Amino acid sequence: MSILETIVDAQLSMRLRVFRANLNLHEGRLSVLQDFLKRLPLLEELSFQDHPPEIWPDIARLPSLRKLSLLIDTSEPWSSALLSSIRGPFPSLEYLTIASNQVDLRAVSNFLLLAKFDQVITLSIILPKYSHNSRNRLPGLDFPMLVDSISEKLSPPTLRNVSISVPEGIREPSGIWAHPTIRVESLRPLLKFCNMKTFTLVGRWSFELNEEFLMEVHSSWPLLEKFYLAPDWILS
Repeated sequence: MSILETIVDAQLSMRLRVFRANLNLHEGRLSVLQDFLKRLPLLEELSFQDHPPEIWPDIARLPSLRKLSLLIDTSEPWSSALLSSIRGPFPSLEYLTIASNQVDLRAVSNFLLLAKFDQVITLSIILPKYSHNSRNRLPGLDFPMLVDSISEKLSPPTLRNVSISVPEGIREPSGIWAHPTIRVESLRPLLKFCNMKTFTLVGRWSFELNEEFLMEVHSSWPLLEKFYLAPDWILS
């Protein structure tokens, strides 16, 4: 009997509030995990690595889930489509982290558009790598789409902390790093989040910054405590 099966059989799941695991779901254990997720009425924090899309309906229905971390590092064929398979209201979710070497900003954008995150206070997106192949696009091209998704689906009174990190970029065949430019217009939709307290943007791109935009940030985010930009280049 696996550890997961032991937890389910012992009814410990009824009292669990935090669950973090990188589970081996071979040998038909997927059904055990699905059964386990149906028995977590008090679970507040969940962290899974390399989880198949079949479990998402059960995760989305967890009534008390406040903190969710999605760690996607598998090379399985379903990894690139995982985020697009996620649905659900996530009624209590306040902290959402997406970290992956396998998906890009476009996939994250689609995920945010498809799900519902009215209560999210803190959003963290960590995509360490952008390889030069047909599946991954220049991060600068998809960044406006990501911002629009955040602006459309997250609640302005609620969202207070945003962190987007793509520290590695596209290396051209010549060995030179590509430097797509992020323009201030791309960030303006986020100014509607009037209770923003911390904003972090890290990426291997060029960032266009001017005094007018900084004044807009100052007036739109009166509660701001941390504003951190770490691109390769800042253009004025």
